[in-house]
Amino acid sequence: MLRRFGMAVVSTFAFMLLLSPECKSQSTNQDAATLLQAYRYAFRQAGISPTGTLQNLNLNTEQQAQFQQAASDYMLTQTRIQNQINTVIERDWASHPQTTHLTALARASIRTIFGSLTRNETVLVDLIHQNLDATTVRQMDEAVVALYSNEKQNSPPSGTLIANHRTASTRSILRFNGTILQESGSAHPMVAPGGGGNYCSELTADEEDAEDEECADEGGEYDLENCTCYDSSGDGGGGGGGDPTPIITGDYHDLWYFGNGITQQSKGATAFMYKVTLTAYGDGTAVWNIVSGQNEITLTSNGNTATITSSGNSFSSNVGDVSITVTMNGQTSSPWTITTHTPYRMIAGTHDHACDSSWGYSDVIHYTVQDQLNNSLSIYLFDFNELFTTAFTNVNGSNWGTPPQEPATNSDIEDHITGVGVNNSPTPVPMPVCSGNDTEAQYVTQQWRVGSLTAGSGVLLQTDQLARYADKGMHNNIVPVHQ
Repeated sequence: MLRRFGMAVVSTFAFMLLLSPECKSQSTNQDAATLLQAYRYAFRQAGISPTGTLQNLNLNTEQQAQFQQAASDYMLTQTRIQNQINTVIERDWASHPQTTHLTALARASIRTIFGSLTRNETVLVDLIHQNLDATTVRQMDEAVVALYSNEKQNSPPSGTLIANHRTASTRSILRFNGTILQESGSAHPMVAPGGGGNYCSELTADEEDAEDEECADEGGEYDLENCTCYDSSGDGGGGGGGDPTPIITGDYHDLWYFGNGITQQSKGATAFMYKVTLTAYGDGTAVWNIVSGQNEITLTSNGNTATITSSGNSFSSNVGDVSITVTMNGQTSSPWTITTHTPYRMIAGTHDHACDSSWGYSDVIHYTVQDQLNNSLSIYLFDFNELFTTAFTNVNGSNWGTPPQEPATNSDIEDHITGVGVNNSPTPVPMPVCSGNDTEAQYVTQQWRVGSLTAGSGVLLQTDQLARYADKGMHNNIVPVHQ
C-alpha cells in the first residue's frame, strides 16, 4: 500500500539537548521522552477542548495563558511541517516517477524537517517552564504526564504507527497516496551533538544491508560511513547523487501587503501571511534566485533558508508570477511560486436604511473589498478604518455635533451613519427623522483604509464626502484610488 509519510516523530536526544538546565533539574522525576510525548498530547487536546484540558491540568490564569499560547503555536507548526513534508514527497514523486520508494535525498530532507519540528516542540515546553519555580514546574509536568497516561490506558492507540524513524526511512516509506501514518508511540534519537543527523549510528547490520540493497535497486552506491545512497550514474536516479537537484519547501504560496510596517492585524482578523519562509535541501551552499517578480518581493537569505516579504511597490498581475529557485553545487531546483496580494478597490454594495426612535435613522453603507486580481476579501475577516481629514462643516443652520471615527473588523466595509440624539439639548437643528426631510446638516472628507484598526494606517482605497442629512446618511463625491 502506498502511504504518505507521517509528520509526528519525537526526538528524545533533541529534547534533552535543548531543554534548559533549569528545566532539566526541575523535571528529573519525569522521563524526558515521556514528558515530551505528554506535552504533545496535551497541546493537541488543548486545541480540541481548551477549557476541559486546562481544568484537568489545574493551572492558574497566567499558566493557562502560557499553555494555551504554546498549544496554538504547536498546532501552527504541525501544519507548516506537514506542508513542507508533502512538498518534498510530491516533488520527489514528480522527479523520479519510475521509482517505488522515496529517494535518499527526499528521506534526508524529511529527517531534517522532523528535526526542526522536534526543536520547536522542545522550545515551546521550555517557554512554558520559564519564570516558574521548581515546584510549579514539577506539578505542571506531573499533571501533563498524568493526563497523557490516563488517555493511553483508556484509549489504546489504533491504526498504523511509525515504530521508529529507521523503519520510516527505509522500505516502509512508500509513495504518497493520501493515507497519513499516525504518530509514533515511542521516542528515539534523531539529532546528534552539534545538531547534525545521527541516522547511521542507529542502524543494525540487517538494516544497513536493507538500505544497501534498496540503494542498489535505485542504481546508487551505498556509503557505509554515513548510511547514504549516492547516485553512481550522476543523473540523480538514486536521489542522493554527487550533485543532487536541490528541493525547496515552504509554508505558503500567497503573500499579503496591508501597508508599510504592518505585520499583523487584530486578533479577530484572519491570519494573513506577511512573509513566506523557504528552506532548501541539497548538497552545498544555497544561492537563492528570484527568477521573476523581482519588483514584487524582498528576499532575505540566511544559508539554506530565505524569508520573502512584499516590496509594497508592485503586486502580482497573474497567479504565481513570482518565481524563486535555489542553486546548490551547480544544480538548480524547481521553482517555488508565490502570488503577492494587496487590497485594491472598494465595490459599492447595499445602502441599508432603518428608522430609529433615538437617532431618527440608522443607515449602513456596505462595500466589498477586492485585491488587485479581483479576488473578493469577503471570505476573510480584515481590519479597516476611516479617517476624517478635515473638520466637519455644519450647513443650513445645523448644530449637530461630530461623530467619532470607528474602525472595525469584518468581511466587508460598513459605514454606520445615524442622526444625532433626538433628545439632545439644545434641541437638534435640523431634527433627525426617518424620512421626509432631506436637509443636509453637515459633511466631512473621509478616507477608507484596509489592514489596520488605527485611523490613517493601512492601504488607502477610497476618499469620499460623508454627508449627514436630517433623514439619511450618504457618501458623496466618491474618488477610488483604483478604478
